[in-house]
Amino acid sequence: MEPDEINDIELATQLSLLDLNVKGKKHGEVFADEDEELARAIKESLRSSSNSKQIRSWSTSIGSSSTIDCDVCNKALSPGMNYCNPEFWNQRFCYNHFSDGTPVCCGCVRLKRSDLEYFDLGDGRTICGDCYSTSIKCTQQIEPLLNNVLQFFKEKGMEIQEQVPVFLVTRMEMSRHTSQGTSLGHVHPNATIFGLTHVTSSSLRGRQVILEEKDYEVTGCKATIMVLYGLPMCMTGGVLAHEMMHAWLGIQGIRRLEPKIAEGICQVMGHEWLDWFESKDPQGSYSSIEEAQYARNLKKAYKHLVEVDSSRAYGDGFRDAKHSVAKYGLRNVINHIRRYRTLPN
Repeated sequence: MEPDEINDIELATQLSLLDLNVKGKKHGEVFADEDEELARAIKESLRSSSNSKQIRSWSTSIGSSSTIDCDVCNKALSPGMNYCNPEFWNQRFCYNHFSDGTPVCCGCVRLKRSDLEYFDLGDGRTICGDCYSTSIKCTQQIEPLLNNVLQFFKEKGMEIQEQVPVFLVTRMEMSRHTSQGTSLGHVHPNATIFGLTHVTSSSLRGRQVILEEKDYEVTGCKATIMVLYGLPMCMTGGVLAHEMMHAWLGIQGIRRLEPKIAEGICQVMGHEWLDWFESKDPQGSYSSIEEAQYARNLKKAYKHLVEVDSSRAYGDGFRDAKHSVAKYGLRNVINHIRRYRTLPN
């Protein structure tokens, strides 16, 4: 591997671990698994893309008389390998901003520019104003998105008639219900859950998001979904579609699958929902054309992280399931999983 390619990978790792190093530790180590997972995903995003070539072409094209300003500090970037130009956001910045405490958005993963407001979600995460404007911040706000996801499943011939309650929760609450750290979403298989604390409302006090939470007792449900609060709408929907597929499998009695099979097919559903949602609602859920375009860029970035994931369960599982669905169709693949507990060859 060439030296500049190694720099790219180290750069991505520093970026994705920045939130943990700067803020996450004050909330304990329960979030380490999630942040390391994010680090790995972004690392693979850079490794698999043409980003290193972009950086090399920029550095060779900048002469001593040319200048490019850093999007974070507005200082001129000197020639050489001292900035990054990610393909989705076209953001250019000094390498040192990966380690100097510059906030990173938990949605789009952009570093904070001087002209953008970032907000503190109160659990170690920060979010940019663009992502915050479409974020789902309390349980009541997720109902329209839930109906949208249920319609998606219905059009796939997988209608869910059972009640599957969905709650938005904080990272701390999510960690109480997951076995390893926390995650963006989780399906609770128990019919009864005592004391599930969910976010009922939120407000801004300066740049700090203030939450109101309420305990809730879930009874008589075959599955309950929890989604991390504060994510942009398209990301929340993708996570919800993934978790709803877990719930659908459980309701159908398809349980105890190998993680690669279960997570792979659920990743496919989340991935396909993003395209489906854009085709059904290209702009209607957004207040402006600019906001809709931003959501499309965010969707592309989120899909890319899914596509280049290197883990066995989520990454290899997604690519194998995606290939099978493209070749045999979703219904045939699910029927094969139901009967043989594996993907068709």
